[in-house]
Amino acid sequence: MKLKNLLSLCCTLTMALGLMNSANAADYTFKTDPNPDYYKSTSYEDLYDAQYRFGARNQIDYDIPEIKYGLAQEFLETSLNNPYLSGGIQYGLGGNSGTSTYPDMDYSSSGSISGGTIELPYRPALTVADLMQKDGSIGTVSIKRIGLSAKVYEGASNASMAKGVGHYTGSGLYDGNIGLFGHNRGSHAYFGKLKNVKVGDTVTYKTNQGTKIYEVKTVMTIASDDYSFLNEMGDNRITMITCIANQPSLRLCVQAVEIR
Repeated sequence: MKLKNLLSLCCTLTMALGLMNSANAADYTFKTDPNPDYYKSTSYEDLYDAQYRFGARNQIDYDIPEIKYGLAQEFLETSLNNPYLSGGIQYGLGGNSGTSTYPDMDYSSSGSISGGTIELPYRPALTVADLMQKDGSIGTVSIKRIGLSAKVYEGASNASMAKGVGHYTGSGLYDGNIGLFGHNRGSHAYFGKLKNVKVGDTVTYKTNQGTKIYEVKTVMTIASDDYSFLNEMGDNRITMITCIANQPSLRLCVQAVEIR
C-alpha cells in the first residue's frame, strides 16, 4: 500500500514539473522599433495650418493632384478628361456651350441665393473670333522692364511666330492659363528678351476684352516636350515659353499670375 502511494506521489510530482516547464516555454519577449515609421497626416489643418480657410475657397481645393508641374505631355493629355479641366477655359465655364458648371461649394450663407435658387452670373465662353483684330492678332503682350512687346496670333505655329508670338490653341484666351510661344533669336525673335525677365516683373496682356496685369512668379528651364505648365490652375495666369540657345531639348518657361 505504501509503495502504491509512493508511486502516485511520484507521478503527481512528475506531472507538476511538466506543467511548470510548459508554462516557462509559453513566456515571450517582444521588442519594438524605437523609431516607428508612421504615415504622415492628411488633415488640411495639419498640412496647411492657418493658411487653410475652412468654409471658404482655397487653391488646394481646385488643384488636380495627379497633374503636377514637370510631367510629360503624354500624361497631361490622358488627364484632360478630368471635369475640372475645361480645355483652356477658366473654371466656371464649360467649353463653348456657355453653360455654367461650377465646383460643388456650400452656398448656404451666400447672398446669391434667392428663394432656394442659386443665382450665378452668366459668363459666355470667348472664342478666337471674339478677340480677332483687323490685323489678325488677338492681343498684345508686353514686359516693360525688359523692353518686350509683341502682338499675339492664334496658333503656336511658324506662321504665327513669324509675325509675333503664337497663342497655344486650347489654352486660355483671356481668362485661365494663357499659353504663348515665341522665337528667341533670328529675324522673328519676338521673345528674344524673355531670357532677361526676373521674378517680380510685371506682364501686361491687352485684348479687346480689356487689359490684365500679371506678376512673374516662375522662371525656369523645362523639357522641350513638357506642356504641363499649360494646365489650368483655377486662377488667371500667363505662361510664356521660348527656346534656349544651343539647347534644343530645353525651353525657357516664364509664368506670371494676375494681380489686377
